[in-house]
Amino acid sequence: MTSSNNDPEYERHRHQIDDARLAHSEWRSYIDFANEAAISLTATATKAFLLINGGAAIAMLGFVATVSNGSGPLALNISASIGALVWFAWGVLAAASCSGLAYCVMYLQVAVASNVTYTWEHPYIVGKPISRGLRWFTDAVHITTVLTGVASLVFFWLGVSDIAGAVTDSPLKGTGAEAK
Repeated sequence: MTSSNNDPEYERHRHQIDDARLAHSEWRSYIDFANEAAISLTATATKAFLLINGGAAIAMLGFVATVSNGSGPLALNISASIGALVWFAWGVLAAASCSGLAYCVMYLQVAVASNVTYTWEHPYIVGKPISRGLRWFTDAVHITTVLTGVASLVFFWLGVSDIAGAVTDSPLKGTGAEAK
C-alpha cells in the first residue's frame, strides 16, 4: 500500500480507520451515559421504595400508639395490625435487596460492555466469548432486581390492606361494641 493521498485503497482504509475510531468513541460514550443514567434512576427508585415502606411502618406505629393509648375513637385490636407491620418490613427488605441487586446489574453491564474487542473492520466492536454468558447472567439479575422492586410495592399494598382491614373491623368507642 502506498502512502499517496490519491490512492483509492489508501483513502478507503483511512476512512475505515476513522469510522472505527468514531464507533469506538461512541461505544465508550454510550457506556458512560447508560451507566450514569442507570445509577441515577436506580437510586431514585430504590429510595422511593424504602421511603414508602419505611414511612408507612413509622406512620402505622404512630397510629397504633395513638389508638392503643385510648386517645383515639377506635378500639383497635393491636394484634390485627402486626401483620401490616410485617408486610412493611418485608417491603423494606425487598427495597434494600433491590438496591443491592441494582448495583450488581450496573457492575455486570459494565463487565459486559468492557468484554469486547475493538477492531478496525466493521462492525468495529465484537463481543468476546465470555460476553454471551455475562449478558445472560446480567439479564437474569436485572429481572430479579425489577421483581424485588415490584415486590416492595406489593408488600406496601398488602400492609396498607392489612391495616385498612384492622381499622375497618375495629368498633368505635362508646358504641357498646368495644372488645373486652
